[in-house]
Amino acid sequence: MKTLKRIMCVFLLTVIGSEIGYLVYTGDRLASFPASETYTNKMFISSDGEIEIEFNNFSDAVYTKDGISVSISLTDYKDGILVFSGIEREYRFIALNETQVFDTERRKVLYGT
Repeated sequence: MKTLKRIMCVFLLTVIGSEIGYLVYTGDRLASFPASETYTNKMFISSDGEIEIEFNNFSDAVYTKDGISVSISLTDYKDGILVFSGIEREYRFIALNETQVFDTERRKVLYGT
């Protein structure tokens, strides 16, 4: 009986490890992500107020960091990852839910207002 339990544990750990490895390798997320329409006409601000992003519609936004504003345009939205292009660079955000967006450059959560 003890041998059977060990075999089952090894099997389950192998299956769980393989599944986690697959999800990490493919970039799939375990959580669902909001639809693109949820960000239309919304503003997100960091807790210290130094970063904000304001969506005019879903494809155009204004990104403000340290008082400098840049107009950015959406180039890709897949699996909750928002990719915007601005002046000679890309801006990436992760949609956590309808009220929170994570700024990957500054590593800060922006909260919806």
